[in-house]
Amino acid sequence: MQRQFTDLQQALEDLGQTLAREKAHKNEVLSLGTRFRRSQSAKEVLAGVKFTDCPSCGQQLPHRSSDLCPLCGQVPVESATAGLEDQAAERDMNARVEELTWLALASCKYRRGGGINACRAVFRSPC
Repeated sequence: MQRQFTDLQQALEDLGQTLAREKAHKNEVLSLGTRFRRSQSAKEVLAGVKFTDCPSCGQQLPHRSSDLCPLCGQVPVESATAGLEDQAAERDMNARVEELTWLALASCKYRRGGGINACRAVFRSPC
């Protein structure tokens, strides 16, 4: 009996550690999503701006061929599917956040004494 109690305590401790990692992972995914959206917004805002000076150091930009980016000197990459790729990335991020939220909820319910039945209730299927 003591062995079972010790095993259960260890399982609950392991579950708590897993829950903490999943919460950290969820926050990281949310942070990456925010940075991704900021990056996309910046691209849209700056798309039509014609720079004459470097926005970082303020020096005049060198003259470049019209087929090159005036800031970095590289060939611009135009993607006809960029909008679709952005939407797919947003959907993927939202799906992962939802998955991590449900995992955390199931873990909390399990730890609070609901056991496997709480897990089944959250996921509506066996764990």
